[in-house]
Amino acid sequence: MYVEHRTYSITPGRVGDYLAGYGPRGYPIQKRYLGDCCLGSYLTEIGGVPEITMMWRFDTIDQRMERKAQNDRDADWQALMADRLTPYVEQVVTKMITPAPFWTDTDIDGSRYAYVEQRTYSIKSGRVGAY
Repeated sequence: MYVEHRTYSITPGRVGDYLAGYGPRGYPIQKRYLGDCCLGSYLTEIGGVPEITMMWRFDTIDQRMERKAQNDRDADWQALMADRLTPYVEQVVTKMITPAPFWTDTDIDGSRYAYVEQRTYSIKSGRVGAY
């Protein structure tokens, strides 16, 4: 399993404009091509520049690349990006992450979680095993 962890830094004061374009138009387009694999869409509640984080699950990197290419070729997606999304995005950071060895792939009971804590740890190269 691979998870695409994509964080968009949004121009302060423009999160509502971004969401007004993405929610009703962008998300349905992405679901059409990426599939029903969205693990969540989250907004930064406290701290720093306003951010929106999307997480999408894929079985393989190739699956992600193929589906993303199909999505990016969609004319409606291209127009939405140019007119309603890109003008409000200051930075995009994309990571492909995999589960830690102790994590088991379990089903979530369908409940919505109100908050997700996202932590970043910087670990010296070659020291992950020692962590």
